[in-house]
Amino acid sequence: CVSSSSSQTVDFARDMARHQVEEKRQEGPLHADHAHHICTVPRQMIWQLYDRARTREQKRTATREIMEHMSRQGVPIDMSGTVDNVEIGHHMFSLLHITKNDTDARTAHWLILVYDDTSKSKNPCWTIDLPGGKRHLGETTFDGTTRETEEEMSLKIDKDWILKGK
Repeated sequence: CVSSSSSQTVDFARDMARHQVEEKRQEGPLHADHAHHICTVPRQMIWQLYDRARTREQKRTATREIMEHMSRQGVPIDMSGTVDNVEIGHHMFSLLHITKNDTDARTAHWLILVYDDTSKSKNPCWTIDLPGGKRHLGETTFDGTTRETEEEMSLKIDKDWILKGK
């Protein structure tokens, strides 16, 4: 997961990924699991959708917030109609739980994948998630993570980006 308390840092990674998407499109088709869109979203906004939306109205409000946020980043969302179907993918669901008590949980921004699943239903339907998948035989966890990230959002992870604990 690309995460930072600085939205500008995550926006920089988003813009790099979007640029790399365009380069890959010129070479040929994208990977079958590639996201339709890539966005930066505050983790707290996703948490509101997941944990705080206990009533239909609260879910609708949280969904609309996320959709408006993604729309401002170029995701083609028609905000004039009913917008109440955003699903959280299982990788994001897991990371929300793992980071529940992190010190930066309220300030972190995440680089997310956005899938337009509208064709599977009659109403607009979106899934937001994080890259993920299985390691290939003999592949390190880091190598598997970087491969999945590149396959699903075209972002090439540089080892120098990784923060080392001190």
